[in-house]
Amino acid sequence: LAYTVSSFTDTYLECGLLLIYAVLEPANLSRYHAAVKREIDLLRTKGIGSRELARAKDHIKSSVILSLENNIAKMRFNANQELYFQRELTLGKILAEINAVTVADINTLLGRFLSAGRSAHFVYGGTEATVVPDW
Repeated sequence: LAYTVSSFTDTYLECGLLLIYAVLEPANLSRYHAAVKREIDLLRTKGIGSRELARAKDHIKSSVILSLENNIAKMRFNANQELYFQRELTLGKILAEINAVTVADINTLLGRFLSAGRSAHFVYGGTEATVVPDW
């Protein structure tokens, strides 16, 4: 269906975005959109489980720790804390906040904010790929 599919978040103090993108043939666009919509609807209705949350927490915590291994990253980390929170959060405090997140917390957010109907679409390519299915 696609050569690659990936996603990432971009977070700010009071807002953020989730981007899901794919590289695919124009002929597969409708099928791709249907598959993404199914996954979004499944997340909204079923949510995540404790094993998935534990894996995500481990990934986030290791990413935070590893991201502080060079001086430039540490300076950026400290500057962002000052800009966003006007105080320094210790690594221990950050890890404790990650550990405090529950399955119910995530599933509540999924139900509240994750919706294919709230999405924007960007299609880059030939004219045959410009018709985006309506969700």
